[in-house]
Amino acid sequence: MERLTCVIPFWNGHATLPALLASIPRDLPVVVVNDAESVPPERECAGYANARLVNLARRGYFSGACNVGFAEAGADDVLVLNQDGALLPGWERALAERERYGLIGDGVFAHPAWPRGYIQGTFMFIRRDVLGAIGDFNTALYPLWGATCEYQLRACRRGFEALPLDAAPYYQHRERAAGARYGSAITATLAEAPEQKRRFIRTPPEISVIVPTYNFANYLEQAVASVLEQTFQSTEILIADDGSTDATPEVSAALADPWKGVHYLRFEHRGLCATLNAAIAQAHGRYVTVLSADDWMAPQRLARLHTLIEAHPHSVVYDDVIFAYQDRQVPMRMGDYDFERLLYRNMMHAGILYPKAAWQEVGGYSEEMSDGREDWEFNLQLGLHGWCGVHLPEPLYYYRRQGQGRTERTPVPRAKFEARLRQLHPQIYEGERPMGCCGGKRKTGMSVRTTGPTATPPAYPKGVTSETSGAGVVLEYTGQNMANQTICGPSGTCYKYGRNARYLRVWVRAADVDFMLGTRLFKRVIPPKAPEPQPIAQKVVEEPQAEPEGAPEPAPAPVIASRRAQELAEHYGLDLDDIPHTGSRVLLRDVQEYLDAMGVAV
Repeated sequence: MERLTCVIPFWNGHATLPALLASIPRDLPVVVVNDAESVPPERECAGYANARLVNLARRGYFSGACNVGFAEAGADDVLVLNQDGALLPGWERALAERERYGLIGDGVFAHPAWPRGYIQGTFMFIRRDVLGAIGDFNTALYPLWGATCEYQLRACRRGFEALPLDAAPYYQHRERAAGARYGSAITATLAEAPEQKRRFIRTPPEISVIVPTYNFANYLEQAVASVLEQTFQSTEILIADDGSTDATPEVSAALADPWKGVHYLRFEHRGLCATLNAAIAQAHGRYVTVLSADDWMAPQRLARLHTLIEAHPHSVVYDDVIFAYQDRQVPMRMGDYDFERLLYRNMMHAGILYPKAAWQEVGGYSEEMSDGREDWEFNLQLGLHGWCGVHLPEPLYYYRRQGQGRTERTPVPRAKFEARLRQLHPQIYEGERPMGCCGGKRKTGMSVRTTGPTATPPAYPKGVTSETSGAGVVLEYTGQNMANQTICGPSGTCYKYGRNARYLRVWVRAADVDFMLGTRLFKRVIPPKAPEPQPIAQKVVEEPQAEPEGAPEPAPAPVIASRRAQELAEHYGLDLDDIPHTGSRVLLRDVQEYLDAMGVAV
């Protein structure tokens, strides 16, 4: 067999190595890489002139030992062999098609994520041009188990072909001990470092990328390509088609390739949430992220997010976004995670990376959010269950804003979505926090609600708790907004106020006074002699009034903005409804202050 070197990673295999070396033709070069075994297999290799022993100073495990062997093999193709087996007569026939297939070897065909099978490291041929193009095994992510599967995935995505086969006629596996799940080397390694089992024993994909689409055939190829070109390759891509009526089925079928981990799932048209849930249920990755079919991601994105989420167990991670217009790209910094702020403003975008276990625990995406902001409600659910967010301040997610998106085609004011969240989760908007909730250790004042534009919820004043009680005082509204508004204090009591005579002055409980004054919208006046709560006080969340069936929802009041404010907001892809302001319209300074709070230099 010309241009071929056998590579044998060795550790704790003194009893089996002699049989393997004896089965290899004497004219075939062999590199035995001792993975820092305290007693090198010098005696076992001594009788074989074709065998060269390389000793590692510290453990590299399967992947690290193989990589050293690849380098020692020079320009040859390599055949990786497990120390626990032996070649059988006629083994060369397995490599008969080595000119066509870059990878050939002992196939695993029972893994649900890889229906075509993948090659394991017991008997694995790798052509030298594949090694030159793909590089070495991934020692960081797959030091022991799963390295060959991830390597095959990388090779197939670069255009090489793989041939997993039944290796029984070519390679004899040593019988494992009764009840043993792994070979001798892996069993001994796990006994040595049991805390590393998840790192040692895992098979790709690590991340499932869900690409939901509804009539986005024109953008699908770019979205999928951006995942295939990631520096982090342990992924599967699930194109989740919500019953598209354009060319999406044809485009998706052309993109689908099980060898590359790309799969096409078509569902009846039921909406985004139902489609996401159906696709994630079929995902095999430990982690999940959603990439809208009209968006794409930077090449290093998944690598950066995966490193972050591995460092923060029981968390979800998110990065910043880049608004991609037809003529420009504008980076937008997302806010740092704060569950209390999340109640009123979603600082996380839809492309967060989270464990599939988190999706299972919260029950998936709520179909109650059928017309948008489903990610906001999902993020709230995650926080309620203790899956807190960790922010990566790097703009790596490209959010296309070219008039094609749902929020651009049929915009709905954020206030409407917040009202729906209040209906779905009344307890948390009343200040209740379950044990383990990300916001359970801190309390905050409730949202400032208006009949028109919304305002940022004020910060909770120091030294005031929801248990504070006592006599009240009268406060007078000093702002200029003519619309009646409602503000809810730490005590849970809400107060209606405005410029008209009826609501200009309000009686406020003592527990809420400092909070109200802290908004700088009120001033103190002399309290009445016998203060009594006025009828204007109400519960934090009102029961929605029943409406006649089929009656249209009232349209929210439009947001009025100055020309310069509107131009600046449009430039940065902002919704005017999201920008806090105190006057009757959004001014330029309001937009500038909002951008400054988001960390965007104007």
